[in-house]
Amino acid sequence: VVLGMLKREILSIAIDERDEFAYLGTTSANVLCVSVKSRAIKETFTLKKHISRGVTTLHMVKNGLLAGGGDGSISLFSRKPDSCVLKFESCKVLNGGAVTSISVAQCPQSNTPGLDYPIDCKSDYAKRRYLHEALKSLMSGTAQIDNYRDGSETFDVYCGTKTGELHHLEY
Repeated sequence: VVLGMLKREILSIAIDERDEFAYLGTTSANVLCVSVKSRAIKETFTLKKHISRGVTTLHMVKNGLLAGGGDGSISLFSRKPDSCVLKFESCKVLNGGAVTSISVAQCPQSNTPGLDYPIDCKSDYAKRRYLHEALKSLMSGTAQIDNYRDGSETFDVYCGTKTGELHHLEY
């Protein structure tokens, strides 16, 4: 990455789903958006309003980026497809020190990748029955996969902190 005369200490990196942009988190609470192909900086985002003590971890999510801070905060930024521009959405503060890792549950409600249970599916029996019907319909070609998504834009986020605690958040 060409940074010119300015020295930056990179703490974290995340690459978008199309391998076009790399996001680099720095000790100065900045995120640099770098073109993977040209290795040139496309955008610089200062997160000092939301994060202090550096951007310790980054994680790409659908149409967004999660940034963990050295101060124990985790911020969500939205991102348009084919763009590296970030827009702040929300910030939550964890008790436990610096955020050292972020993992996202892609489909928190089921063990079948990409399949979510409807909100009214609460008992284990109802979930097994729903799963059976969904798989039967999908295998026979009589249903679309989007019919079996719950439509919510929320996802589960798990964060590890410097003190060794594991936190669960819903975004």
